[in-house]
Amino acid sequence: MKPITLFYDADCGICTAWVNWVVRKAESAVAKLVVIAYHEEREVEKYAIIDRRHADLGIQTLDSNGQVRRDAAAVAGCLRVLPHWRWLGIWMDWPLFKTAFQAGYRLVANNRQTLSRWFGLQACRIPAAVRKSDAVISK
Repeated sequence: MKPITLFYDADCGICTAWVNWVVRKAESAVAKLVVIAYHEEREVEKYAIIDRRHADLGIQTLDSNGQVRRDAAAVAGCLRVLPHWRWLGIWMDWPLFKTAFQAGYRLVANNRQTLSRWFGLQACRIPAAVRKSDAVISK
């Protein structure tokens, strides 16, 4: 199984819940998954190809071939490394469904803080001062 690196917003309850789910599934499937929070500046800096400005917009993945995927495509890439979920990752990449999944992803991502609160997930755990300094660094 080829490794995949997943970059996510650790300040988002929806993102964190997704990452926890993927990590649990990857461990049970012995899939190679590396998880890095955007706020881990030193780790993210090792991957110049990853756009830190995307941190407030959605997840990104980097596969072993150097391909970066964002948002719904990144979700599909994560699912592809999980044997029992591979079918869904492939299905999400079909041109017929890709646009719909991206629209759904964007709807969730744009409302992630509200949805996190509704579902009782921790959101905005990182102090505002730290988030502001991250925003300056990412420009």
